Amino acid sequence: MANRVFEDRVGLLVVDPDRGVGRLPAIKSYAGGLIRDVFLPYTAAPADFAAVRATGLYAHLWVATNERSAAELVADTLADLARLKPGALELDLELSSDPPLPAFVSDVYYGIRAKRRNLRIRLNLAPWKGFAIPQLELDADANLYVCEQNYTGNMDGLLSPADV
Repeated sequence: MANRVFEDRVGLLVVDPDRGVGRLPAIKSYAGGLIRDVFLPYTAAPADFAAVRATGLYAHLWVATNERSAAELVADTLADLARLKPGALELDLELSSDPPLPAFVSDVYYGIRAKRRNLRIRLNLAPWKGFAIPQLELDADANLYVCEQNYTGNMDGLLSPADV
């Protein structure tokens, strides 16, 4: 049931596609099959998405802002969606300044939604950034989800080389 992503299943964001694909059997068997959805970065190859699917897991795309403008992010993401064919899209939308964030989030959302009307999208915002949510669309778009990151500091020390 790929259409249930973001609703009642546990997903895993994979930072390094090579390491993530290499650990797919462990990911699939973790906690008796708890993880069903694997989110790969836009740096992944179509073969990485195919490997996730071949394991019986659902393959999705996650994209970080990486200091791109909204127009660049939309264009790049649409190209990645066409190239990688994920089941859903996770957008990690962060800016260094708060005032432009609502317009940035709206521009990215509307830019992608204009071309991909039925794609499941989750807007992943940093803590305390709920003011940037496009409220009218959240109420009207059944395929739009929003989450707030649950950390408030530097994550660099939280990951070890053994992590995916």
